[in-house]
Amino acid sequence: MAGMSVAQGLLHCGHTNFKILEATERPGGRIHSALMDNRAVIEFGAQWIKGASMANSVFCLACQSGARLDPEECVRRPADVTRLVCFTSEGRQVEANVAAKAYQMWERLERQARFLFATRVGRGQGTLWNYLVERADSELSYVPDDCRGDVSRVIYGCLNAMRCRWGADLRNMSATHYGSHRSLPGHQVMLPTGMINVLSPLFEKIPKENIVFGKAVENITWGGAGVAVKTHDGQEYCCDQVVVTFSLGVLKERAGTLFCPQLPECKTDAVRRLGWGHIGKVFLDYDRPFWPPRDYPIRFCWSKDELSEQDCSWARSVAVMEQQPGSPSTLVGVVGGAGALAMELCTEDQVAETMTLQLRKFTGDDGIPYPTNLARTKWGQDPYFLGANSYLALGSSDDDQRELASPVAGSSGPRDYKILFAGEATVPTHFGTLHGARISGMREAERILKMAYEKTMEAS
Repeated sequence: MAGMSVAQGLLHCGHTNFKILEATERPGGRIHSALMDNRAVIEFGAQWIKGASMANSVFCLACQSGARLDPEECVRRPADVTRLVCFTSEGRQVEANVAAKAYQMWERLERQARFLFATRVGRGQGTLWNYLVERADSELSYVPDDCRGDVSRVIYGCLNAMRCRWGADLRNMSATHYGSHRSLPGHQVMLPTGMINVLSPLFEKIPKENIVFGKAVENITWGGAGVAVKTHDGQEYCCDQVVVTFSLGVLKERAGTLFCPQLPECKTDAVRRLGWGHIGKVFLDYDRPFWPPRDYPIRFCWSKDELSEQDCSWARSVAVMEQQPGSPSTLVGVVGGAGALAMELCTEDQVAETMTLQLRKFTGDDGIPYPTNLARTKWGQDPYFLGANSYLALGSSDDDQRELASPVAGSSGPRDYKILFAGEATVPTHFGTLHGARISGMREAERILKMAYEKTMEAS
């Protein structure tokens, strides 16, 4: 999304002399739509456009793509607290009124955490886990004894779901800067024919000769008047500027060898401090659904002690399972943090076994069948991504995101930028989102066009 948005910005102003080097054989990066054996569309990567409004440039692209956005099928609305489906590891369903009270308490706690950044009173609050646990334990002391246990489990289940959102242990996330992330107005929406179609308004306008697939970048030499980009097959591309859209995970792993000379220390320090999360998805398909039709997911409500245990199964990182939109016989579960990496190392039979046992344990139904088909993601093992999305880790701030977004100049002058950076990790307030990636691409296209204009004016 970031790279193609750069291309769109250049083409819009008549600039066609560029190449997009795509490491894989498909476009889209962390947008990856696929089909299950039952022909249901599944999303290995981005699934939801977060904020269906004109303020969201990705939503505008979806409208341009001609996708039919049926509200009943494509829109995810805020949870109805009166209809939550919460199970404990003891095989019990939490009473609806208790689950509603707990979820409302959780929403207050999460709002308080977000408020820390806006008021700047959060400095020194430490990890997001410690802050939320301290506030939760304080609130729980006022809950009647007869329902305190279940209220606590629902709240800690929500804490676990936050790990699935960011792909990180909350003990590694900054409480101080958690609220720097901002949501756009509007519901979350999806494309029933696949999120990959959101790229069609961009892909169709880029000349085919401007995109080269299967060109993984080996290194970038930028110390002189120009830039040389060498790919894994030994081919070299010479250019005036290069826009780097590697994931933050790749930068963390390869920044020391990717660039010659190496990037400035302030840039590498920002890369080191920012957090990089791991998110996995598991799709379980059955001959027929064993669950009643539900609008809301099955929530796994672990206790505080269970979530604090060491060396537990990766399945403890699964917070919810829900019916795959458009497929009444498919369940999808999201795995967050280190559990996602552990899941990737398992065989498909092991994944099916683990997920089936977890469903049986929480629902108390030993008759739940094994899936007939399974698909899962492996973003953490993919050398071109090495994970899912960025977050603000303990010790990092939005200043690090701005530093990562700042261009690097060559030897020709302080404003003769050679290396520019785009991607969701470079966008304060909208990191970890598809629209953040698009914002970054449009930003760098504008920067290149401004440089070209200034050079034209100087020459004249």
